[in-house]
Amino acid sequence: MSKAARSNPIAAADRMQILDILRGFALFGILLANMIVFSGLLFVWALPDVQLTTFDQVVYYTLEVLLHGKFYSIFSILFGIGFTVFLTRAGQRGAGAKVLFAPRLALLFVIGLIHATLIWAGDILMLYAMIGFVLLLFHHCRSQTLLYGALGLLLLKIVLYGLMWASGMDHPMRPSNPDPNAGPPMPVLIIAGYQSGYPDILQSNAYQLFGRWMLLIISLRPPAVLAMFLLGMWIGRVGLAADLDRFRALINRVAAIGLGLGLPLNGLWVWLVADSHRYLPGSAMGLLEVAVGTFGVPLLALGYMALIAVLMRRDAVAAGLSWLAPVGRMALTNYLMQSVCCIFIFYGAGLGFYGTVGHAKAALFVLPVFLIQIPLSAWWLTRFRYGPMEWLWRSLTYGQRMPLRRMAS
Repeated sequence: MSKAARSNPIAAADRMQILDILRGFALFGILLANMIVFSGLLFVWALPDVQLTTFDQVVYYTLEVLLHGKFYSIFSILFGIGFTVFLTRAGQRGAGAKVLFAPRLALLFVIGLIHATLIWAGDILMLYAMIGFVLLLFHHCRSQTLLYGALGLLLLKIVLYGLMWASGMDHPMRPSNPDPNAGPPMPVLIIAGYQSGYPDILQSNAYQLFGRWMLLIISLRPPAVLAMFLLGMWIGRVGLAADLDRFRALINRVAAIGLGLGLPLNGLWVWLVADSHRYLPGSAMGLLEVAVGTFGVPLLALGYMALIAVLMRRDAVAAGLSWLAPVGRMALTNYLMQSVCCIFIFYGAGLGFYGTVGHAKAALFVLPVFLIQIPLSAWWLTRFRYGPMEWLWRSLTYGQRMPLRRMAS
């Protein structure tokens, strides 16, 4: 394999704009969905300074129905599409696709690990990188197999919950007989750390990172993420994103079904999730919660994606949506930037709003972050080929310093 063959990433001109628009759209939803963790409202029951209003409750349930899980599902689908595009084009250039993608995933894991420990424990990059290695096993599968695999993994999540229920498994983070002489519960320690200086923030990150991975496993997130990866691979294989007109009828059906069925299913799911004791120890209502969420969340995510594809046919709307493309082209940079900005807003080392505001104010605090990213991303990409983190990731993947600055015309 020649060095030249290994040193040609996908050119910017080859990118499909709708994928960048969808990434930008997903980043907006992810920011709002993550607000509950950034602000400390994940532990609202342990926040004496927060008095939730009726409007806060309306904002919370609205965001849960419309956002929770949906935008990470979109991002997962886009990851699968990007996987197919990367491997296909690497193969066309004579490069060893898997040989390139493995270090790319390893680097993503390292970036995620640094993000999770030094910045924000809610990182998703490590999970994506780990499941990405499993995705390599499906590279040569037929397109139909990818769809069956995605469906099978979603059903597997429901089956695994049934086994947890049958085993009588209880929540490992919620002891049934708490020791009255024990110290403060873990959430109280986490809150105190995030309201303090940076060394204490690092300690809280370690606590919360442990809890987050426990939750990822207990909530059976890995098979659901891999299912979305496979669905994205199928979309990339059939060329749907590259030829929207040819798949117009399918896209219209997905938009109608995804929104029409996904919205009520997610409303039901959020109502079921509201009583967390239904999940563990297992119960019939917990099984219903898992089944509704397992299919309702990706349905609505696909509905959102299809709706954007439909709107892209209208020139005026497409021009407005194109503002999201630069944000999506710098998805890794902007994802990490959102974390840096939000911990500055909320944590004690910054402005210190952690654990002091309700859902409505917290949403207002994080919205400007994304609004700033739109013009900032556009400005950056008029001068540089990639976002700074994308450039670093590419350079390390290809083993050489990639050109960053655009040539003057």
